[in-house]
Amino acid sequence: MMAFEANGKTWNTDEDTLALLRQFRTSGNEEMVGAVFELGRSFGRIVEA
Repeated sequence: MMAFEANGKTWNTDEDTLALLRQFRTSGNEEMVGAVFELGRSFGRIVEA
């Protein structure tokens, strides 16, 4: 698990999900960043640390 900060909190996720979040953020696609984040939380791939 890898840690990252978002929305003023620390979260843990797997390397693939974090890479996807970073890729969308780099490309400026904030809608997809939000979608991946919310889906990741829903499916347990992103959990609050």
